[in-house]
Amino acid sequence: MTPHCPNCGKEIGHLTYSANEIIVAKFTKDGKYVDETHADVDGKSIEYNCPECSESLFRSEADAKNFLTGKLQEAKTYGP
Repeated sequence: MTPHCPNCGKEIGHLTYSANEIIVAKFTKDGKYVDETHADVDGKSIEYNCPECSESLFRSEADAKNFLTGKLQEAKTYGP
């Protein structure tokens, strides 16, 4: 069963992830980035949003995953 956005009501099969991150990587002469590491800048910028209406639904990866897999029925909206 595919979940529905509590804001717009549309069926969604994925969420859009956004965060203010610092990315550290090696840049090679081939023009490739290797050994990337990502870190959230302030610990509060992570959001999982509806791909249809962009409403912020979750701040935790666990809640986002549980919502998408049907283990969490209610999305907690985190609007501005």
